[in-house]
Amino acid sequence: MIKRHPFRPFFILLSVMVFALSSYFFGIDMPWVVEEIVEEIFVVSLWVLPVLLIIGVIYSLGNKRSGDVPAQKNMGNSEVLAKLIKLLEIKGIITAEELSGIGVSQSPMIPLEKRVAPVVPETESARENRSVALFTSWIKENWIMKLGGLIFLIGIGWLVNYAFAEDWIGPRDRITLGFLVGVAFLLLGQWRIRLYKNQGSTLLVIGSVVFLLTTLAGRFIYDFFTPALALSMMFLSVVFPAAASVRHRVYPLAIASLIMAGIAPFLVDFVMRDVFETFSYLFVVAAGTLWIVALTGWRNLAPAALVLVFLYDLPYLTSYFTSHASGSEKSTALFFAFLFAALFYAVNLAGIIKRRSVDHADILTAAGNGFVLLAWISIAVSEHLRSIVVVVPLLVSAVGAYAVYSVTRIRAAFLTYAGIAFAMLVAATAFELSNPMALIIAFTVEVSVASWLVAVIVQSRQIGERVAALLAIPAISVGTQILSWFVGATRFTVPFFSNESAALATLTAAFFFVGYFLRDTSERFAANGALLRIRGISPVFIFAGALYANMFIQIILWQLFAGASENFAVMGALVVYALEGVACYVVGHRRQAKGITQFGVFVLLYAVVRIIIGAWDFPLFWRIMTYLSIGAVLIAGAFIRKSKKQTITS
Repeated sequence: MIKRHPFRPFFILLSVMVFALSSYFFGIDMPWVVEEIVEEIFVVSLWVLPVLLIIGVIYSLGNKRSGDVPAQKNMGNSEVLAKLIKLLEIKGIITAEELSGIGVSQSPMIPLEKRVAPVVPETESARENRSVALFTSWIKENWIMKLGGLIFLIGIGWLVNYAFAEDWIGPRDRITLGFLVGVAFLLLGQWRIRLYKNQGSTLLVIGSVVFLLTTLAGRFIYDFFTPALALSMMFLSVVFPAAASVRHRVYPLAIASLIMAGIAPFLVDFVMRDVFETFSYLFVVAAGTLWIVALTGWRNLAPAALVLVFLYDLPYLTSYFTSHASGSEKSTALFFAFLFAALFYAVNLAGIIKRRSVDHADILTAAGNGFVLLAWISIAVSEHLRSIVVVVPLLVSAVGAYAVYSVTRIRAAFLTYAGIAFAMLVAATAFELSNPMALIIAFTVEVSVASWLVAVIVQSRQIGERVAALLAIPAISVGTQILSWFVGATRFTVPFFSNESAALATLTAAFFFVGYFLRDTSERFAANGALLRIRGISPVFIFAGALYANMFIQIILWQLFAGASENFAVMGALVVYALEGVACYVVGHRRQAKGITQFGVFVLLYAVVRIIIGAWDFPLFWRIMTYLSIGAVLIAGAFIRKSKKQTITS
């Protein structure tokens, strides 16, 4: 026979009341008979809901079979059993032989709280999903209590609204009653969380919400409090559950406290009233959150606090603020921006060094902190001072990268702070240079040097190659410009000493530099002279350098011979490509280097396709000279390869 739950009728009635409340609140159109019934149910619910909540609380407090049982009582059972066996032996009631006969060990039992569990290393994926799992388990465990608290808050809101409409109590009595109810829930939650963390945290959140709503009513409806006083009262009501979360190690309660502290200024219309007051409050909230992180190790709170700071920064990072704010307001906002950056930088860096580990929360905090500070410098600092101001976070991030790697040897932490320093360097370059090609040249040099330094410091060519992959940005920009010259009519009018030519030359040298110094091989040649295989993506950089070098050769020939004959310039470039292709093809076969051989074939095919397609536009004389020259080069290359092959065979 299935045993029915004793509170099932209450749950059914509770569902009906929720439907009645939602129907009344959203104004669902219903027949007049049903509407009358719903109104009656709604009036009754205002009085029955508190009774149901009290019954649910009493039931949950007395239910010892639930999963929320105090651990202290279970921990003491082993000690009681050990003392009882010892007493029976002393009194002579039972002997050691009888103890062994019934399967009870004579050795003292170890209490549960003193037993040491084997230490299992926590994986990265488990660490990432820990916060989500904690919040989900907090929602699932003792959900009746949480649902009852939510419905009780709705009932209290309607009851207060009804009491206001009927003028049962005066304005001061209403606010006082709200504060008393909120304080009562806070005290009850503080008492209950010692044994039942889920119940206690729920009551603490209810108390804080009641306190916030009461302060909101006193601020806007009755105008009892000033914005600063109302915000101070709300902050104190949030500090109470935050301290309880640290003391009793309840992570969801800390998240709830941060959320309530973040929305408090919006409730009292405190945002954008005064720059100093707003950011002072925000700094206190951020410092308190990072203090919780330092005490408990809940790293996910740090990026959450940074997101809160950024949301408050958004109104000040608009053109309206920069155009209408005074100089003192901009200076104050920029001062707090550097203060926040220093706070998050110091706490995050100290935490990584102290724990000797880094996770995604630390990386997000460091990267987000640098992004927010760079946004403030771009908005609040005058144009002629931006490149100078940005040097400060650049040097600080570089020192932090060196310090964290020299102490912990963690590559992820070093790359994070080194990446921030590199972003600041690029920003300083962009602030200082206005010409696009000059900026491309500077960026190319910075990426090349950064990739080499990273590879040397962390002793990993693979990481250096990933940094060098940023060369794709200037390569696409310069390549697009060069291709427009190749297909356009202005290719013979481009001056050799121009920013575009300088950018092409710099990019070519950068590709060769990166490809040469980031090769993943210990020796360049083997004992028999064969070229060792270059691993990684270094051949890609060498190939790109050769490709851009051919473009550069084409521009040189255009400028040298364009005045005499444009056709001669094109023919000379094709002959140079053919010579280069034959040379790479022969050297590749001789040294058994497949990559060099393939590059030679690629260049030869380009030269052949170019003379087949484009040479028909030449005059007959230049067409004959082009075909004869390239044909002679190919025949000579075949003879050279054959003679070398015969020499090796003999």
